[in-house]
Amino acid sequence: MLPLTSRISLYSLVILVAGFVAGCDGDGPKAPADSGAPTADGGSQCSMFEDDQALTINVTITNNTSAAIYLGQQEGTCGATSLFHVDNAAGRTLRQLPFCRNPCEAAMRGQPYGCPALCQLANTITLQPGESTKPTWDGLYSVNSALAQACSPSGQSVVCDRAEQIQPGTFTFVAQAGTELNCAGALDCNQCTVISAGGCSTPGALTSGMTLTAQQTVDLDATYGVGGTGTKTVKIVFTN
Repeated sequence: MLPLTSRISLYSLVILVAGFVAGCDGDGPKAPADSGAPTADGGSQCSMFEDDQALTINVTITNNTSAAIYLGQQEGTCGATSLFHVDNAAGRTLRQLPFCRNPCEAAMRGQPYGCPALCQLANTITLQPGESTKPTWDGLYSVNSALAQACSPSGQSVVCDRAEQIQPGTFTFVAQAGTELNCAGALDCNQCTVISAGGCSTPGALTSGMTLTAQQTVDLDATYGVGGTGTKTVKIVFTN
């Protein structure tokens, strides 16, 4: 049998080891929980700040009026705008991803962000009577967010934006066109270059005259490419 002093020392060692084990996997003190900082495999809570994947939703804009119409911007801006906007079932317009973005995923990685060095030139599409153009929509809209401190390299919360993908539902596609062409900023208003999507484009030109509006409400689902690989097309038609 061990001497009393040895048995006391051994007993103390057992208590010490037991306390260490409890601290690692019991109710005692534990290491800090996962901070949510980005990991190599993206398997963290910070992945919620990544941009969603773009979809491909086919759209056709047709001029069924008796005169030419012009699709594009009425006023010049640094970033080109879409040929249409999309409203959700509640009638709220989904915000287009801005030209000058502050993406949360860039802030999360400490990457620079903001406005590109060069502005995009406005571009007006001319559709003659009976002509169509076929843009696509990526099914994304801009959502303001605040990057969690645990996901920010600086440890500070950062106001940013992320691209969120639409879910299946009812949406209204709205397009506007002018009855005249404003050539004040056009590179060459006498030149209208035929484009593969349909119609012809005049870089730098804006739309003016009377504003025409056409819209189409559809239930977007897998058949349109939302949650599937559908081939249906959203059809927006201008009529007299």
